[in-house]
Amino acid sequence: MDDLAPLPELAIWEQPWFADALKQLAAVAVVLFLVLGVLRPVMRGLIARHEDDVLAAELARVREEAEAIGGVVKFDENGKPVAVPVEAIQDEQLAMAAGAEDLLLLEAPQSYEKRLEYVQKLIDEDPQLVAQVLKGWVKEDG
Repeated sequence: MDDLAPLPELAIWEQPWFADALKQLAAVAVVLFLVLGVLRPVMRGLIARHEDDVLAAELARVREEAEAIGGVVKFDENGKPVAVPVEAIQDEQLAMAAGAEDLLLLEAPQSYEKRLEYVQKLIDEDPQLVAQVLKGWVKEDG
């Protein structure tokens, strides 16, 4: 009886608990795939569609408002539509044109102080226009 050899140990994949653990791991993988691969893109699509519907409804409302006041639709800094009267747009365009014409006055012979005063006033009123003029000068002179 002393000649009996001990039984060899079973490989890990032959252990009784291994099959149960593998089934649970496969179930978790399927659930993760369904949540991340199917449900998440569907939810994103629904949310985006809802946001598009809200934006379309807001744009339609603003268009009606613009027609009522005899204006047009413009978009603000945040990208939201706003009804603006045509007069306001025309005034804005005239102001921009006047600002550009005023810049031409810089070439006229004047005293240094007057020119400096004028440039400071112009920078305070419309810095974007001044930046565009400077960009143009840099492009021309390189």
